[in-house]
Amino acid sequence: MFLIQNNKSDVSIRQHIEWAQKRISRHAAIRLGTAWAVWSRNTV
Repeated sequence: MFLIQNNKSDVSIRQHIEWAQKRISRHAAIRLGTAWAVWSRNTV
């Protein structure tokens, strides 16, 4: 990870990283939820 001197690009990159993390976390939560539903259905 490297620091960028330009403030505008640093802000935009930080916003993009936060947006990507939100999308990834939502996608992971959906996959976790479906996997847990399948697992619980199989065990019960």
